[in-house]
Amino acid sequence: MAGRPAARASGLTRPAAWGVYAHEHTRRWSEAIAAFDGYVFVTPEYNHAVPGPLKNAIDYLYSEWHHKAIGFVGWP
Repeated sequence: MAGRPAARASGLTRPAAWGVYAHEHTRRWSEAIAAFDGYVFVTPEYNHAVPGPLKNAIDYLYSEWHHKAIGFVGWP
């Protein structure tokens, strides 16, 4: 996670449900997620869950994920 900004440093100054993002990289991530109807993540497991950076990337957004199908394929 070296070189990656923490949640507070990534422009999450308001609740994610508001969809107001301070940084350009967060706005690009929001636009990319909003463009599709569903997602399948293929990712390794970490401690029986998704890796932390992936969870953080998902948690930064809210309304972009709302009412969309999502699936996870993981392996230990």
